[in-house]
Amino acid sequence: MIRRTCLALLQLRANPRMAIVAVLFVSIFRFVIEFNVDQTAYGDGLVHAMGDSLVVYTATYFVFCGILQLLIPGNPSGIPAVVSLGLLLGVLPPILEGLFPALGGKYYDYMFQWQVSFYDPSFQPLSETFTVWLAIALTGVFVGVATSSLLRGLCALVLAWLALAWMGVIVPSMMWSPGAAAGGLLPVRITCSVAALLTAASVFHISRRRAHKPCLRRMNHALPLGALALCGAAFAHFDASESIWRMLVVLYLCLVILLQNDFYDRVEDQLAAREASSDASDVFHSTVLATLGLLTIARFAPMVAMCASGMLLLGFAYHHPVFRLKENFCLSYTVEGGAALCAFCTGVSGPALFASKLSLAWPCLLIFGGGALFSMPKDWKDVASDRLAKIPTLYVRYAVTPEEELRVHQRIVLALGLGMLTALAGIWRAYGWSVWLPVLLVAAVPVLAVLYKLASRSRAVEVFLTLLGVWLFGASLLLRAVV
Repeated sequence: MIRRTCLALLQLRANPRMAIVAVLFVSIFRFVIEFNVDQTAYGDGLVHAMGDSLVVYTATYFVFCGILQLLIPGNPSGIPAVVSLGLLLGVLPPILEGLFPALGGKYYDYMFQWQVSFYDPSFQPLSETFTVWLAIALTGVFVGVATSSLLRGLCALVLAWLALAWMGVIVPSMMWSPGAAAGGLLPVRITCSVAALLTAASVFHISRRRAHKPCLRRMNHALPLGALALCGAAFAHFDASESIWRMLVVLYLCLVILLQNDFYDRVEDQLAAREASSDASDVFHSTVLATLGLLTIARFAPMVAMCASGMLLLGFAYHHPVFRLKENFCLSYTVEGGAALCAFCTGVSGPALFASKLSLAWPCLLIFGGGALFSMPKDWKDVASDRLAKIPTLYVRYAVTPEEELRVHQRIVLALGLGMLTALAGIWRAYGWSVWLPVLLVAAVPVLAVLYKLASRSRAVEVFLTLLGVWLFGASLLLRAVV
């Protein structure tokens, strides 16, 4: 009977929204119960504690889904439902503490010193330790019973222990130091949240590697935006580490937008004889991870989070059927320009203000216009499918025959060249001479030439975007030299 119940749970229909409901329920009502047990809990730290809770339970969901998918053959559809039900164990510790005060303690926190047993009275009461071990045991029993394999059950026990130890013990103990404790543990907790989100994202994308592989191959589309983040960081004189993490935030948001593009553009892809690989759960889960990432960044750098969130919102409005801005003439290019501006502003943002003391008026205007302009050649490869899907790109709007398409394309490429020349001239006039100016002037030639020389439209656009990303990276070096 137990085995039949386990198998029945694994056959439940998957619903990606179940997870977020479970996470929100546990994160909110756990605090309600804790306050009922101890009304002095958390105090002014409630907002940060809520952020930690959302991250930890979300990361736990993705990691335990990965464990079950690895050990249960066939990847049953009910695994998300099983893990979502398991998350409800999160409300158990304060309930146990209320019923049995001897199991209680002063804190529910990360364990900042290595403890194999998950028990440290300085940071975690016995009620929490009991619940952690109960979750580990139930994971092993469930996998062992569902697969009729003692070995798989033991592997599930080990992996469940390792997952909880990694997020709750190993990472916090690596981050902890007497100096960190003296200065307050909030920065350490934020670092632990970042590590948990990175773990969750890694497990999610690896477990869905076949579906996400086409989008990962298209990350050259994200290179220009990542390079624009580096341009912003150079404008603000950030060092390498500050520049790189801002660029990585932009690149991950681009991956989320590419997954949205793959799913919401499946009709156009069918017309172009391409198959969509991602599904609604990929879009939902990646968006949740990105949103939690931005909320975590907002805890220590709200300006960066606000600027980066613009990319996510624009991508959503560009693709989602409710808005579908790409189906409105010229709005698609406006969105692309806005995304470029958000990427640049993400790079130039400090924790609470823009980090540059120089005026950002003309650089932002240039970035917005350039982002819109440089998005236009991407439509060169999809003219036929865009025409069938009634997507009003410049090529569709102003060309009917192949000869007219070529003329429109030539004018766009000419405008690109003038835009690059204008940008370099503007930098020269505003900030002075650098050897990077002639280097970038010469390097602009192959960036534009591939749009003419390569016979395959698709290949031409892909190479163009890659070279454009490299060219903009060179522009970041120019800005670092002259600003």
